[in-house]
Amino acid sequence: EEVLAAYFASPEAGGHGYTMGRVPINSCDFDLETYNFAQVANDTLLEHFDREVTHDRRQLIPFIQSAMRVAAQHNSTVELIGSPWSPPAWMKVPKDGVQSMLSSASPNGLLPEFQASWALYFSKWITAYKQQGMHIYGVTVQ
Repeated sequence: EEVLAAYFASPEAGGHGYTMGRVPINSCDFDLETYNFAQVANDTLLEHFDREVTHDRRQLIPFIQSAMRVAAQHNSTVELIGSPWSPPAWMKVPKDGVQSMLSSASPNGLLPEFQASWALYFSKWITAYKQQGMHIYGVTVQ
């Protein structure tokens, strides 16, 4: 709670008054493990996409909700920006013969045949977050 107040409480209350948060789309370099919401390889229509964003519901979404509550207590809101770190490994160009979320081929690690699937992934992720009560203001590039 102290950390959340330090970031999201108003300056008058001793906080920084942050009004924007960056949310990783899939795991990022701060996570303890790699994860994504499309575990079935070659599922180009993402029919098996985890619409419940199960991994993020464990800790990330409750943390965001807490930050939003702190901001609201200080008459503020927090806008969320989705930021991808890596598409699922099965969408990526193999590097040294391995498809991985941990490394990418240069200059672009996304296989061309999965560009539409990666775009659909963004849409499904935004919708899944909306169903969890999280409005995504925008997205950034990787």
